[in-house]
Amino acid sequence: MPRSSSNLFARLFALVAGLLFWAGAFGAEPLDLPAIKDKGVIRIALYKDYPPYSANNGGIDFDVAGAVAKKLGVRLDPIWFEADENVDDDLRNMVWKGHYLGTGPADAMIHAPIDPELARRNDRVKLVAPYYRDKLELVRDVERLPQIDDLSFLKTEYIGAEEASLASVVLLSIEGGRYRDRIRHYKNATLAVAAMQRGEVAAVLGQHGEVQGLSKGNANARYSPLPLPGALVNRQWVVGMAVKANHSALGNAIEKAMTELEAEGELQKIFAKHGVGYIKP
Repeated sequence: MPRSSSNLFARLFALVAGLLFWAGAFGAEPLDLPAIKDKGVIRIALYKDYPPYSANNGGIDFDVAGAVAKKLGVRLDPIWFEADENVDDDLRNMVWKGHYLGTGPADAMIHAPIDPELARRNDRVKLVAPYYRDKLELVRDVERLPQIDDLSFLKTEYIGAEEASLASVVLLSIEGGRYRDRIRHYKNATLAVAAMQRGEVAAVLGQHGEVQGLSKGNANARYSPLPLPGALVNRQWVVGMAVKANHSALGNAIEKAMTELEAEGELQKIFAKHGVGYIKP
C-alpha cells in the first residue's frame, strides 16, 4: 500500500475508533427510578481511594450505598472513579455526562457536598439525601500529648496534615504562619495518620471521618477540636448524594431511604463499624 494511502487509512481508522469510543463512553445514560426498578440494579458512583469512606471495594459510603439500594429493592452496582480537579468535574463526569475516558455516568453519586453554591453552579444535578456532617478534628498520640489546651505543643512537636487541604490552610495561617516549620505535609490523610503512628508527628489535623477511621485500632489515639477559635477552624459541611436534575422520582426515593436508615439507626451502625463517630447532618 502506498505511504499516502497508508496514512489516510490510519487517520480514518483513528476517527472511527474515536467515534465508537465516545459513543461507548456516553451510551449508558443515568436511569430514573422506574427504569432502575425494572432493571433491578442501581449504579452508584464512589470515590476510588478515599478511606474510610470508600476504598478497596468497601468503606462507609460503600455500605451506605448498599443500604440505600436494599431499601429501593435493587442490587448495588458500584462505579469506582478517581476524583477530578474539583467536585463540579466529578458531578459532570459521574452524574449527567460521563468521563471522556469512558467512566460513568452513574445513576447516582455518593459523598456529594450538600451546598447551595455547588447546586447553583451545577443545575444539571440535584443534591439529595444528606446523611453525614463532617468537620476538622485533631487526632493526637496521647502518650506524647496527654492533654492540649492550646497550641503551645507546637513549640516542640510536629503536626501532620494532608497537602493542599483545608487542614493545611488552617495550620499554615495560624498567627500569620508562626508554626509553618512545625507542619509536615503528606500526600493524603492515610499517610499523615500512618506518620503519627510511626512517631514522625505527635498529632494530625484532618477531617473527622478520616482521622477517626484511619486510626481505628490505635489505643493511643485521642480526638479533639483544634484548640483555636475562628470560622475556618470550626467549619462544618454536610454530604449526601447527587442524581440527574430531572430524575425526581429517584431523588425522592433516595431521600426516603436515607431518612429511614437514619431513623432505624443503620447509619450509626455503619459509621461505628468503620471506627467513626456518626454526626447527624
